[in-house]
Amino acid sequence: MGEFAISKYFESKEILHQTSCVETPKQNGIYSIEKTSTFLKCTRALIFQSNISTGIQSYDINYVVFLINCMPTPFINDASPYKNYTIKM
Repeated sequence: MGEFAISKYFESKEILHQTSCVETPKQNGIYSIEKTSTFLKCTRALIFQSNISTGIQSYDINYVVFLINCMPTPFINDASPYKNYTIKM
């Protein structure tokens, strides 16, 4: 029932939902692998430059993702995805 409900939601928002097989990283595509690598590199740089570690890498990565989402991007006319999200709410 849950899968059916979410597919109807995607259809109503004109979202093309594609899935991949479980534990097949080859289907993830180059973009997601590069993005993950970017998050990890930025997290390591942030920890190294601050000389502080929370000891919990998930918090560090979440903070890096937040920072990246606050940066302007040319894909939405040099606006911040974070700013656009908060305005739409």
